[in-house]
Parts: sequence; C-alpha cells; structure tokens
Amino acid sequence: MTIGEYVTQLARLGGWLNRAKGARPGWIVLWRGQVKLMELLDYERAREKVRTRIRNRSSPEM
Repeated sequence: MTIGEYVTQLARLGGWLNRAKGARPGWIVLWRGQVKLMELLDYERAREKVRTRIRNRSSPEM
C-alpha cells in the first residue's frame, strides 16, 4: 500500500466520499479517520484477548 492509498483509506474512514470532482480530504477528515482506525484496532485487540481467555478456559488441563 502506498502512502496515497493509505491517506485515501484513512479519509474514507473519516467520512470522505472520494467523488470525481470533489476536493481532497482535509485535516479534520483525516483526524476522524485516524480516530476511527484506532477504535477499530482497540476493538480487535480486546476481541482477541477475550477469544484467548475463552480458549484457555475451555482447554483441558493436564
């Protein structure tokens, strides 16, 4: 992924519509995208932690 592609995806997370004649994403939209990305990563980390705990609890003890 290039930096341009990353910025585009971040802007889309922030609500930018990427229209053909539209303006480039601004700092506020990029900030919103960054916040959303951090929230998604936090969610996935928490989900994985719960999955690991469930797996460890259900595995037979030796």
